Amino acid sequence: MRRDQAVADIALGSTALGPMYLSLFLGIEPYIAGAIAVGSAAALTALRHWLVQMPFPLALLTNLGLWMLYLAGLQPTAQALGSLLLLVISFALTPSFKALGRFEEAVLEGEERKDARSDVVERIYKVANQNGGISSLAHLFQEVNAPEMGRPVSLKECGRALKDLQELGEAYKLPAEGNVFVFPGITSLTDPLTKSVVELAASTGTVTVHDLILKLNLTPELAQNALNRLEQFGIAVARLEDGVRLYALKGLAKHYPYTQNSQKDTTEEQIFA
Repeated sequence: MRRDQAVADIALGSTALGPMYLSLFLGIEPYIAGAIAVGSAAALTALRHWLVQMPFPLALLTNLGLWMLYLAGLQPTAQALGSLLLLVISFALTPSFKALGRFEEAVLEGEERKDARSDVVERIYKVANQNGGISSLAHLFQEVNAPEMGRPVSLKECGRALKDLQELGEAYKLPAEGNVFVFPGITSLTDPLTKSVVELAASTGTVTVHDLILKLNLTPELAQNALNRLEQFGIAVARLEDGVRLYALKGLAKHYPYTQNSQKDTTEEQIFA
């Protein structure tokens, strides 16, 4: 039972027990009856919580039942016996109310009580897994809207889901062109050299050994080893093009038809708003 519920239980219990004490003990001072009512209501609340962990709805119904006994105009003795019987019944019903609450939770969980964004997160993880744990926003948006994924997802929904993952530390953005995101729980992208290769390839989605030699000042052997690691991690796939071995980073393609629909929809401020 939470603190606010306990306070409400004590307050309602006090207002229900006070009139009963006044009718039971003729001539008692109202402030004394009030003090006894507050004390007994607090004791009942503590007993409900610590002994049987009574659900708050049942405690509330018990307090209302005490009020009904008073409003029914019963004789003081009958009212006292009725109140005692009502309290005993409320404790006896506690297991049933708990079971009903658990059943309700199970039904709601069975209906997958969650917002639409959690579905977007699941899609993002599915796509990121296919790309070795690294992908651009454009590629993610393209893939989460594949027909087999289900309902269409807007670019803003995708951006907000990524923002949530960033705040949770489950994704981070590389300082590279194209909104490139890395998922630490998936990728093996750990060494600085591999990150540098990914950042170099972010603008086009492809890179060659020659690119690494010229732009990262690597030896041919180091450049080839770095690209081999990308292929091993499932981040890149190699193909021959005009006699040159080209490494395409699967999750970094960014030129999709949606970018031509509306320039304002692709601004980072609006995507992550």
